[in-house]
Amino acid sequence: MSTRIMKIATAVLAVFVIIYVGIHLSRFTKEDYSVQNVYRQTVEDNLSVTGIFFRNEEVFSVGKSGIVSCHYGVGEKVSSTSKIASIYKNQRAVDREREIENLTETLHSLEKAQANSQTTDAIRPETLNGMISQYAARLIAERDKEDLSSLRDLRSSLTEIYARREIIVGTDVDYTGQIAVIKAKLQTLYEQDNNQSESVYTNVSGYFVDHSDGYEDICTEAILDSMTASELDGLVANYKGYTANTTKLRVVTSQKWRYALTVSESESYLLREGSVVTIRFPGLGETFKATVQELRRDTSSGRFLVILEGDTVTPFLLESRVQACEILARSYTGLKVPKEAIRFNENGQMGVYVILMDKMYFRAVGEIYENENFIICPIDYVSDDGTPTLKMYDTIILGGMDLYDQKPV
Repeated sequence: MSTRIMKIATAVLAVFVIIYVGIHLSRFTKEDYSVQNVYRQTVEDNLSVTGIFFRNEEVFSVGKSGIVSCHYGVGEKVSSTSKIASIYKNQRAVDREREIENLTETLHSLEKAQANSQTTDAIRPETLNGMISQYAARLIAERDKEDLSSLRDLRSSLTEIYARREIIVGTDVDYTGQIAVIKAKLQTLYEQDNNQSESVYTNVSGYFVDHSDGYEDICTEAILDSMTASELDGLVANYKGYTANTTKLRVVTSQKWRYALTVSESESYLLREGSVVTIRFPGLGETFKATVQELRRDTSSGRFLVILEGDTVTPFLLESRVQACEILARSYTGLKVPKEAIRFNENGQMGVYVILMDKMYFRAVGEIYENENFIICPIDYVSDDGTPTLKMYDTIILGGMDLYDQKPV
């Protein structure tokens, strides 16, 4: 019996020795750590919202009879006495007016080219060739952008420059005869019936829009000043869509616009009065800057009415009314550090272990952004206790037991 007990004790002791030796031997074998390189990353706090543009605008009726021809493109600046449109009785009257405009522009270009070519400081042909190429490139670029607002000016400039070049290069080029023909043709056109059109003038200055959307009297800055978040939500909910009414023209009388929207209380923490945010609209490559003018809390719903103010003028902004967008409220740029890599030293300094050569070292990190998976550490972070800090491209250890400074790896 005693022999049997001795055998059992010997077996238990042997197992214990094997486990004990295995544990201690493992401390002296090279451990494999899960590692990751550190890179720079930008994180944004965004809000997806739908808001309404409020502006001060004046509407001008052009009626339904006749053919309306606008003299300005959307977004062009008009003065308080500008003729913004003409209403023609028929297409023949429209064609006559366009021919007069084209002939007048050509006449002025040729007269200017003829006068400039006779001065003592005439431009060299190579310079004129370069100018022609520049204007042609601008014309192609504006065509690609589908912006033909300056087409008439480009055409006039190209006509003049080309005519000047022909006069300088050609020994017998003279536009006197052609100028006389154009003048005679214009005289004939002027002598025709001049009562085939009516003119529409503004009495305010601002930015031209070639239609009305019916919200000019609803979405004014005066109404916005007393509006609540609930009322704005109701306005958005009842919006029937954008409908352009071409029987009315409008002039936006200020470069500044206000874009109003509503957010929840938790979302409001991303915005601060006086701060500048970036707005991105769907389908548009460009973004716009705006200032958070006001955060107005609605006591009944708990939501906040947010008013953003901007001063960028584009056709898209002038023609928009109820519009969805993404507000880039804040952005954070720094070193991305996974949370599983974070440790603390004896001073309570937050940091990570990095691998340099064949050892690990503690490197301090700070925090400017946090989510459930990682933090963003400032690139130029300085620790409170003087601990060396994390740098870009460092190799950090994501996990492992018994990590300490200068431990061999």
